[in-house]
Amino acid sequence: MRHPVLADTSRGQNRPRPAPPETRIPISETIAASPGAAAVAAGSVSLTGIAPRSGRGGFLASADMSSTQAPSTPGPTRLRQALGTFATGVTVVTGLDATGPVGFACQSFASVSLDPPLVLFCADHRSRSWARIREAGRFGVNVLAEQQSELCRRFGTPGGAKFTDLAWDLSDWSTPALRGVLARVHADVEAVHPSGDHDVVIGRVLEVERVCDRPPMLFFRSNYGTFA
Repeated sequence: MRHPVLADTSRGQNRPRPAPPETRIPISETIAASPGAAAVAAGSVSLTGIAPRSGRGGFLASADMSSTQAPSTPGPTRLRQALGTFATGVTVVTGLDATGPVGFACQSFASVSLDPPLVLFCADHRSRSWARIREAGRFGVNVLAEQQSELCRRFGTPGGAKFTDLAWDLSDWSTPALRGVLARVHADVEAVHPSGDHDVVIGRVLEVERVCDRPPMLFFRSNYGTFA
């Protein structure tokens, strides 16, 4: 840009006079004075990339121009380790078919609704015990107490003894009732939702039983235990 030529009366001739120096505004003030200052202050505009404005002076707040890659999906081991920090109770889901009693240990049990009364548990697609219970259409959930580690091993390990030489009772709802548990929930299979490598089973509750009042058994970091 050309500066205006000012008359120099002291020498009777026209000579260029320097223009006053430019006032540089700090970057922070430039941003604060911009129309989007409120958005920047509120954190809704990324300042990761600050691009110079074309021409003289000033800066623009721009979006992050770096190429970011979405994180990879966690594998089974990492997922198990993370979710294992969430402590849960331990149950044994039981059923009865023409072959006899059947059951498996299950920590993925939860209440779904109080009205109507619904519960859920998750079962592996490959579980032969779940296949038999599903065919029977009715199940019982036995909530284990802290001292029932032997019962947990029976139903929670491959090749466990399960009902072999185990004393149990037949409930009024035709499901095996385990002794000494904290509570029992009797339900009909209401719906089955396949999800990943498991089935999410919704049960309509027929009746509940409070059996005893003791500390529960817990499942934490892939191990069964009790309160310290």
